[in-house]
Amino acid sequence: ELKEFSFPPTLTYIGIHAFEFCYLLPSIDLPDGVDYLGDWAFVWCKSATSLHIPRSLSMIPQAVFENCSSLEAIEIPETLNSIDKGAFRGCGLKHLVIPETLVGLGTGAFAGCTQLVSVQFPENMEEIPGYLLSGCSSLTEIKVPQGVTKIGAMAFSETGISGFDFPPGVTKISSGLFSGCPNLKTFTIPEQIEEIGNSSFWGCINLTSVKFSDNLQNTGGQTFAGCTSLKEVVFGKNILGISNSFKDCTSLETIVIPYTVTDIDEEAFYNCSSLKTVIVGDAENGSRLKMVRTCAFGSCKNLADFYLYTRRVPKTDQEYYLSGDVFRDSYVNYATLHVPADAIDDYRVTYPWNEFGKFEAVGETAIRDVRLGEGVNNAPYYDLNGMRISQPRKG
Repeated sequence: ELKEFSFPPTLTYIGIHAFEFCYLLPSIDLPDGVDYLGDWAFVWCKSATSLHIPRSLSMIPQAVFENCSSLEAIEIPETLNSIDKGAFRGCGLKHLVIPETLVGLGTGAFAGCTQLVSVQFPENMEEIPGYLLSGCSSLTEIKVPQGVTKIGAMAFSETGISGFDFPPGVTKISSGLFSGCPNLKTFTIPEQIEEIGNSSFWGCINLTSVKFSDNLQNTGGQTFAGCTSLKEVVFGKNILGISNSFKDCTSLETIVIPYTVTDIDEEAFYNCSSLKTVIVGDAENGSRLKMVRTCAFGSCKNLADFYLYTRRVPKTDQEYYLSGDVFRDSYVNYATLHVPADAIDDYRVTYPWNEFGKFEAVGETAIRDVRLGEGVNNAPYYDLNGMRISQPRKG
């Protein structure tokens, strides 16, 4: 019930939880002599509209001003060295300027500041800590200094950004970095990115298109899970494995998986309920696919055509998990499996491929005669399966 409090000018120390839950405290004007604040000292002072940070203070401890929801502005003095984790979480801040003299910034220091509309980072900043601006839903633009080389997990999750330019030194998209960002509609992963963390775009419900960089070899766990508007996925040319990245992408209708992919992880496309066509490999290069794991295409109830350009039947982990089923609840008995003609018999007797209702040879055509144009002496050779060959052969 504390409604007013005048801090004595000789005050130097404020202990842990000192003014916690003082809901009606109108201001926090700390005298210039204060050089120590305890953790959670002013948590839930939700009526406080002003804060004076004295130059005598070198560190703001963890969660000290958490949920001071009426606090709209702060001035960080150049004498302040660090702000600990969650220090201003859930505050009503609208604008934020971080000085170059601040050398330490804790996890989630400004997370959940839903009124925040602008942030200015210092040019000497090299690392952005995890969860720093997570939940700052009014923040529509984040410009990161060019010297930044690392961005922590969930740093920009649930913000209002519609795009992001990576500094040249950042080579990894950290876990959950853009998860729950409703304004992201298209995203091209730049060529500098070599690794993508788990759930980095999880729940971006308005994301419709994504293009991978050629330097990525794996898609990351649950990277685009729950991106219910995603319709287009373009993989890079060096992709080797697809993790459980596209679970619950319910608008995805067609997926083209490059021939370089060797492993499709469990639940990779689980519950992609609109998925109709899957193409693995191509006629010229075939496919290097070796393993397809449990429920990789489970609950894809509209799957109609599965194109697989490999004569060697890919293994599944059915032998390791007795309940394993790549196409569980996908009604593949109504779908067509398209594979090389001379491998159809192998697929017919191998579970779960033998569950398909119909088998067709990839590259089959009704062409009966080919005539070269005048002056054309040579043309590429293809076998009856549509696979490119160096020379024609009998049989």
